[in-house]
Amino acid sequence: MLGDGLLSSPVLESGESSHAVTLPGVKGSVWYNFHTLAKQGAGIVHLPVKMSSMPLFFRGGSIIPMKKRLRRSSEKMAGDPYTLYVATDAQGKANGDVI
Repeated sequence: MLGDGLLSSPVLESGESSHAVTLPGVKGSVWYNFHTLAKQGAGIVHLPVKMSSMPLFFRGGSIIPMKKRLRRSSEKMAGDPYTLYVATDAQGKANGDVI
C-alpha cells in the first residue's frame, strides 16, 4: 500500500506473464485499476503483465491528486496543475487531501 488509497504490486520475476494481486477489503469493497479504470471487488485478481509493467489500484472512496506533466525536477513542477482521480466507493462517495 502507498498511503491508504493506492496499492501497487510490482512484477518481480523475469518472464512472468500473469500476476496475482490481492485487493484487500470486505464484501462490497471497490478498487479501480489505474491503467484501465476497470472496477474490481476485493479478492484476488490475475493480470497479464510484463517485467516493465506495475499493477496499480485506487481504493474506492479515495481522491488521489497527481501531477501528470513529466519534469526533470520537483521545482519545475511547482506551478503545474493537479489532476484529481476520484475513485468512488460502493455508496458513490470519496474524500482525500492535498497537502
